[in-house]
Amino acid sequence: MSLLCKFFLKSEDCKEYIESDKIKELKAIYRTFKNGIYIKTDEAPENNKKQSYDYDFAKSFSGEIVHDAPITAPDYKEVDGKLIFPRNPAIAERALANAKYVCEASCNTILFTKKNSNHLFTEAHHLIPLSFQPYFNVSLDVEANIVSLCPNCHSLLHYGEKNEFLLKRLYDMRKERLSKCGISISFEELLLLYR
Repeated sequence: MSLLCKFFLKSEDCKEYIESDKIKELKAIYRTFKNGIYIKTDEAPENNKKQSYDYDFAKSFSGEIVHDAPITAPDYKEVDGKLIFPRNPAIAERALANAKYVCEASCNTILFTKKNSNHLFTEAHHLIPLSFQPYFNVSLDVEANIVSLCPNCHSLLHYGEKNEFLLKRLYDMRKERLSKCGISISFEELLLLYR
């Protein structure tokens, strides 16, 4: 470590600078690029094979933008007799950010802060499971269909015997947004998907 680095690490100004909003924003951008999520810019080459996203990065990840619009159903493939549906990690990350990284089930679970991050750990859950994509003519991998849950509530939805109350709460919160995305489903139909 250089002498200059040692000086800055001891400096009181350094701590203030590292914890500033600009540094947090730069760290978020770095993590985003490291994870393979790219932001569309005017300078980006047209033949870039990486997928780019044309949303305002800073606003989207601060929870100010919600993307509720129908998206064409994606192609899926069959591998060993099992259907595989594409997922876009950027959409799930935006859904978690829009929920401000809290459990949308309004439970009392104490959440912990993720490593190398400044937000709480929650998991993205597709309210209408992606395995039912063939029955919908629009994509189910949209923000309106992704809820932010603590690991306990997420496991309850997947493995719990009595998950109707939680499922109803989440459905009531999301039914209008799902409708904006062209996803039409009643609670009774949703309940059948979890049986």
